Amino acid sequence: MKIRFATALAALSLAGLGLVADPAQAATPGVSNEAEFLAAVENANADPSVTEIVFAPNAVIELTDEVRYTGLQDLTLVGRGAMISGATVTADTDTWDSGLFVSESGGDLTVRRLTFANSFNNGLSVFLPPGSGTVEIVLDDVTVTKAQFHGVLIDGQATTGYNTDDFVHPNCVDPHPFDSGTSIDITVDRSEITGAGQLVGYDISQDTGCPQDFDGLRVDQGGAGDLVADLDRSTFDDNLADGVELDEKGDGSVDATVDRSTFNANGDTTAIECTVEDLCGGDFGETIEDLDDGFDIDEEDAGDLTVVVSRSEVYDNRDEGMDMDEAGEGSIVGTVIKTEASRNGDEGYKASEADAGNNTPDISKSSCEDAGNDQIEVESEDGAGSGVVTVNVSKTTSTGADGSGIKAVEDDDGAVFVDVDKSTLADNGEWGVEAAGGSGSVNVSKSDLSGNTDGEVELDIP
Repeated sequence: MKIRFATALAALSLAGLGLVADPAQAATPGVSNEAEFLAAVENANADPSVTEIVFAPNAVIELTDEVRYTGLQDLTLVGRGAMISGATVTADTDTWDSGLFVSESGGDLTVRRLTFANSFNNGLSVFLPPGSGTVEIVLDDVTVTKAQFHGVLIDGQATTGYNTDDFVHPNCVDPHPFDSGTSIDITVDRSEITGAGQLVGYDISQDTGCPQDFDGLRVDQGGAGDLVADLDRSTFDDNLADGVELDEKGDGSVDATVDRSTFNANGDTTAIECTVEDLCGGDFGETIEDLDDGFDIDEEDAGDLTVVVSRSEVYDNRDEGMDMDEAGEGSIVGTVIKTEASRNGDEGYKASEADAGNNTPDISKSSCEDAGNDQIEVESEDGAGSGVVTVNVSKTTSTGADGSGIKAVEDDDGAVFVDVDKSTLADNGEWGVEAAGGSGSVNVSKSDLSGNTDGEVELDIP
């Protein structure tokens, strides 16, 4: 935990296993097959002085089963362009408790220049044991493609698999039902996580009992602790559910920063029939389509949700492009700059505050086009009027939505303020700006609000 591997390396060099004290040692051939990989991990499980596993350059390692790390020390996988593949293994049909590489350690995990392909379960999994402090996960130049379930799963929460679908399937069992109480700090740099949950010929809506919710990157933090995510120059495209989902429950906040990344063509989940009357209620016998997002953050209980998205693309997601939800004692502060969010099935950017907190997005120098609902939607509810919605939009295009260019609502008579400057909110299916609350204002300067079906501005304030 937060102990850098460079200071913790043992003076160890087992060339055949790829275990070295200095990755610069050119004489080390590194791990090149399944047997060597298993031996290297087993050695790390048994010997806390082993903190690094080095792969042979560009090796292709075909697995016949998962490889599971249980040591307590920080571990680094130095891939050197190698690939770990599960292409020859029959896909799992019961639960997402495995992966090509699984860590059950409470230590930090760093992975560099390594590909995980065609997994029979998750691509890369980290199941966090009960603990405290901070666990750091670093993915640097990592590719994860065509995992059976999640591409990358970091699981420290008791409710994984229960909190996202419209109903709970009776056979849905969480393989790791524990709140770790550990803060999670994840960095993803120059990496690609694509094609999760989409192997041809496998009906995940039936076999797991937990339909649909398999993301590119899924991070679940539970118990006391924060979730910090830094996503840079990375790709999260073509995943069954969300491109990225960050989920935090308990006393703690979410702080996410995204730069130069893509969240495209995610969320095309399959429709399922609700067949259990006790669980379905009025939906019994109905077919439910639970679509997903490009980038989804859920923060629950005490703590804030803070997110910055810059220089990124969020295209063609079946539900929201960017979906920010906060419940409990806390607020949402969102910043979107130089980002394009277009052709998303619902909103391009949506932020929902469910309790007594503020909701403040600042969107600038960005483009939002052709949303299936409102382009930018910011709402606050259930806060007894104690929250403030403040929307700042500048030098931004928000056009072609089925709904409004901007929709800002405080449902409990709180204040709503919308400030639009040097922007184009034109040719939307409803209003250019739609705002409602107990008090507030809409200020528009040097902007184009022409061609909206219902008009330029609707201000619903008593």
